[in-house]
Amino acid sequence: MAVNIRQADKKDQLRLWDFVQTAYGKRSQHKVPDRWLWEFTNNPFLDEEKLPIFIAEDGDKIVGQTCGMYVPLKIKNKKYKAAWGVDFIILPEYRGLGLGPRLQQAMGACPDIFFSIVMAHSARYIKKKIGHKPAPAVTVYRKFVKSSPDIILLYLSKRLRKYPLLQEITRIACTYFQMHLFLSYFINLSILVYNKINRCGFPDFKHLISEIELFDDRINVLWNRTCNQYDIIVSREKQYLNWKFVQQPNLPYKKFIALINNDIKGYVVLRKGGLDELYKGHIIDLYCQRNDHNTILSLLSFAINWFGNNVSSIECATTVHEYRQALQKLGFIMMEHIEPLYFTNQPHIAEMLSDKHAEWFLAKGDDDWDQHPPI
Repeated sequence: MAVNIRQADKKDQLRLWDFVQTAYGKRSQHKVPDRWLWEFTNNPFLDEEKLPIFIAEDGDKIVGQTCGMYVPLKIKNKKYKAAWGVDFIILPEYRGLGLGPRLQQAMGACPDIFFSIVMAHSARYIKKKIGHKPAPAVTVYRKFVKSSPDIILLYLSKRLRKYPLLQEITRIACTYFQMHLFLSYFINLSILVYNKINRCGFPDFKHLISEIELFDDRINVLWNRTCNQYDIIVSREKQYLNWKFVQQPNLPYKKFIALINNDIKGYVVLRKGGLDELYKGHIIDLYCQRNDHNTILSLLSFAINWFGNNVSSIECATTVHEYRQALQKLGFIMMEHIEPLYFTNQPHIAEMLSDKHAEWFLAKGDDDWDQHPPI
């Protein structure tokens, strides 16, 4: 079976949409056309005619793809063309033929840096096998707020969907013995006890925190004042932030800035999830001077109050030590460490990325980590 690997161009658009519908099924409605156009054609950080997509073709049939979401990455004092690896998928009947490594190698050779945070186990295995290197882990924190019987039912359904027997036992236990009611009560009692033991008052700072529709020139002032405290960070200038958090379809982000005497100190991007996300609150992106502990605590406290009791939990992910300290102070619990992977074929970039003392800034707003429905 001779399968060809090549970079897609704009004339392949409709064929690619058909492939996405075949490969992703019902989930494809959240990928094409709106999100696809935003990500791969209306991305202001693309600078070539071809699409940032490599495809595997068996004759005239697309059987696999891997894509890149291009972003401006600052390393030290220079910007580079980087791409997050997204939407890597191969049709089931073509798996195990070596197409995954070929697609990843082809995509990885295009941008200055090709990297990923959240990925399937199979994708992580392939990337490591072809030489992708680990970056500092992103730590995920969660603050539990409340549970409910419907959240318990959905959670059990998702966790046990690969185990039909356990799923049936659980269904019987919930239907006839109200197990989900007892679990919900026990979880809420545990949250109450934990919060009593780890009681923390919200600091009273002088920040004026207000909602914005668009990121304006004040964001660039903040960026220029603070960007050199990180060695490796996706640019948080207004062009990028508006593309990522204003123009992105399907995800209703709420954006807030913190001011003191009309001087911008930081911003935070928030999103409330629905039932399919277990009513989780997401702190997607938070940025300020890293040693400005007051602003960090103020923005996080604001986020907690903004979500209130309308969510089951609040999640935040970060590589920044000062953010981690503030999250723990406000009652967040460390849940997991996620290891990003990167590849570059440029030796001077590889040297900078492998520097163990380099300060990385990664958050849930990076990559395509935040999606609906959730990955």
